[in-house]
Order: sequence, then structure tokens, then C-alpha cells
Amino acid sequence: MQNNKNFCVPLKERITLLDYALMLQKFGDFNAPRQFQRPIAWKADDRKKFFNSMLMNRVEGTFVLVDVRRCIARLDNLGQYEGETYSFFKKFSDEGYKYVILDGNNRMCFIKSLFDDEYTIPEGKYEFISDELAGTISSFTVRKGKQKFSDLPERVRSVLKERQASISLYTQISFDGMSDVFQNVNSGVPLNAQELRNAYSTKWADFVREISDEVSSLLGKLFKDHRFRLKGEEWIVDCLDIVIFMLKK
Repeated sequence: MQNNKNFCVPLKERITLLDYALMLQKFGDFNAPRQFQRPIAWKADDRKKFFNSMLMNRVEGTFVLVDVRRCIARLDNLGQYEGETYSFFKKFSDEGYKYVILDGNNRMCFIKSLFDDEYTIPEGKYEFISDELAGTISSFTVRKGKQKFSDLPERVRSVLKERQASISLYTQISFDGMSDVFQNVNSGVPLNAQELRNAYSTKWADFVREISDEVSSLLGKLFKDHRFRLKGEEWIVDCLDIVIFMLKK
């Protein structure tokens, strides 16, 4: 069996630009594992703001993804069929996912829901940049009952599909590497303590998630949305801290 130390070095392709429509076509089979992504945190106001940003071509930020199949192939070539990294990727692949998303989950999910007519666009008048080179600003109105992507004027739909996303794709990375990347890309984002702990490569993080699943009905009674900002899991950690402290006394 070959040494797998080289696999510990994260490798990625050069950052590329893709139209939103092509991005979803290529990376549509994605998912955000609990270890490396916060649950969807956007509320109605956040979605509307992002929609306006798309219209005005002011969206920033890179989508960071991992190619699951290429990572598995790399481990197969090394003869590494055991370990946390292989088990993680294999389970992910068996569930039908081709890509892990490490950063940009809220954005990616919103764009997908918009193009799939799942998002209801708030009523009102909107402006959009219809010509990126000239900076031409046009407008349109969203009326009640006509609030889906397919209801928008054809020019608006085309413009939104052609907006470009910056893609950073990892083709080789370990479980620990994904944890490091998640923490690095969020170093300038105000993650709370539990969101950081959730991404740690430790058995404790797994243990807390398992408890959260087992007592989800209880957490549902304690919090309006216990998954938001991992409030429920933070409460579990606080309870564990108390128990451990009492046992040490």
C-alpha cells in the first residue's frame, strides 16, 4: 500500500468563471455536509437583497467546491480504501452527490431555487443592468401572481442566467483539509463559536451532531429554529460542559 501523505496536500484547479446557468448544470449534484457548512441561514430580506445584487451584477465571492469522484479516484489509485476521508467521500457519492460545497451554500441554493421557480419574488419595481459594457440600467415590475423566474421578461431571465460565478474546485483534499479550508474561507465572517466547533475534525463534533439528531423534537420545543446558527447544538455543548464540570468536582 502506498503512502497517502501526498493526499494530505489539498490540490485545486485554477479559479474559473461560469455563467450561473452553466454552473448549476455542471455542479447541480452538490450538497453541503453538516461538518463544513452552516445550515441555510438566509431569511426573506437576505434573499431579496441577493436577488437585487444579481440584477445589478454586484455579487461577489467565490464558490468553493470539492470534486468527490476525483478525490475517490485519487484514493483508489493510492490503495487507500479505509479511513475517515475515504468513508466520507464514498458515503457522499453513494447518496448521489458529486460535489461538496465548502463555501457559497446559501448563494448556490438561492440561485437554484430561483431558476427552478421555487423562489417567490417579492412584488415591486426592480432595476437591472441590461448591458454590462455600457452600464445600461433597465427596469421591470413584478406583480402579484406573476412572481416566479419563468414569469420574468425574457431579457431579465437571460441576463440572470449569464451572470458569472467564480469557481474554486478542489480535486484532491482530505477530511482535515476540508475542515481547514472551511475555517480559512470564513476567517473574515463572524462565525459563532458553535459553527466553528462544528467544523473541527474531532469525535466531539460528531457526538454533538448525533445528540442533536436524537433529541431534535426536544430542541424544536426549546427554539423556534434550532438549526439556525446551530443554536440547538450550542445548547447541547453548554449542557455537556455543565455535566463534565460537575463530574470533575
